Amino acid sequence: PAKAEIENDLKFLTYLKEHNVDIDWNPMSPSLVLFNLVNIVAGIFIFVIAAIFGADRFSRDQEFNWSISQGIPYSWAHQWRQRTFISWGLIWLIVLAGICVSYILSTLFTDSGTLNYPVPLYSGEETVYISIMQYVILALLLTMALSYIIVKLSTGLSWVFRNIYLTITIVTAVFYLPYVFALTGPAASWNPFLYLQIIPVLEGSWESLTEVTITKLIIGIAILYILVEILFYFIFKLIPTRTGKLERRRN
Repeated sequence: PAKAEIENDLKFLTYLKEHNVDIDWNPMSPSLVLFNLVNIVAGIFIFVIAAIFGADRFSRDQEFNWSISQGIPYSWAHQWRQRTFISWGLIWLIVLAGICVSYILSTLFTDSGTLNYPVPLYSGEETVYISIMQYVILALLLTMALSYIIVKLSTGLSWVFRNIYLTITIVTAVFYLPYVFALTGPAASWNPFLYLQIIPVLEGSWESLTEVTITKLIIGIAILYILVEILFYFIFKLIPTRTGKLERRRN
C-alpha cells in the first residue's frame, strides 16, 4: 500500500484508541447509514429538490396573475428573496425531519454503531478523522448554505423564463459545472464554481488540484451568493414587467 494510505490507517486506528471506539463491521449500522444519507442529500439530490421547489414560484404568477403596481412598492426583488426563503425553509424542514426519522428507525433494528465513529475529512493538505456527528453537522450546514443559493437561482430563473421544465434543467445542469472547471488545473481551487459540489471537497476528490480546502469552500459559497444577487439585481431592473405577461386578463 502507498505511504499515504498507511498513514491514514494509522490515524484511523489512533482515533479509535483515543476515543475508545470499536471497529464497526456492520455497513448498515445507524451511524454509517446516517453518514451515507447525508452524503446523498449533499449531492445531486439537493440540487434537484431546490430546482423543483423554486421552478414554479414565479411561473404561475407570470401566467395567471396581473399587477397594476408593476412591482412597486413591493418589488420583484423583495418577492424573490421572500419566496426563496419560504421554499428553502420548507425544503430543510422536510429533509431534516426525514434524516431524523431515518436514523431513529435504523436504531430500532440494530444496536451497533456510534455517532463517535471516525470518518475521513480532507483538510487541504492531509486527511484527518472526525466523528460522524461532527461530519454530519459540518456537511449539513454547508449544504444548507449552498442550497439557499440554488433555490434563489431557481426562483429567479422561474421569473425570467416562466418555464418550469427549463428552469429545472438549467439548475440541475449547474451541478456538473465543477467538472468543467476542474479541467483548468490548480488555478481552479480559487474558482467559486468548483465549490458547487461539497462532498468532493470534504472527501478530497479534488485533491489533484491542490489547495482545495473547506475555507475556500466557505469563501466560494459567499462569492456565489454575491454573484447571484448581482445577476438578478440587473435582471429585475432590465427586464420589463410586460414581457412577463403581468397584465390584465381578458375574459
